[in-house]
Amino acid sequence: MSFKLADAAPLSVNVKDIPLKDPLTGQVFLSQVAGQKYKNADLTVFLVKDYVSRDKKGMSEAFPDEMVSAVADDPPNVVLKGEDKFEVTFAHEVCHLLQDIQQPSEAATVTGHHSREGILMSTGKESSRVDEALMRRINVP
Repeated sequence: MSFKLADAAPLSVNVKDIPLKDPLTGQVFLSQVAGQKYKNADLTVFLVKDYVSRDKKGMSEAFPDEMVSAVADDPPNVVLKGEDKFEVTFAHEVCHLLQDIQQPSEAATVTGHHSREGILMSTGKESSRVDEALMRRINVP
């Protein structure tokens, strides 16, 4: 897998009825921001200041139907020492999208998280490492 930067220009978004001091929620992102994705890209990732997911539990979120992802500009430090928390969070959200594409029947009920510490998508500390079990979920033969 590889990524090619298509555009990295700041996007001005006029989010109605949201005070600037409040975080941008997943609901508002989906209704007012996601549609401004880069049309020629397979995936558009938005770097968002003060983001809170739709379930209020996450700081980043994937939207597979729209092929967009919101990644918090300062994600929580849930990564192993020496890992870049932004890169791991970005990869984490890409994994969510890949799992939903590869496992569509599970998309609404299975989060794809696991308890294998030090592996991407872990519920504990994670890293950019991918093990065989995760690879099978995101790359179904």
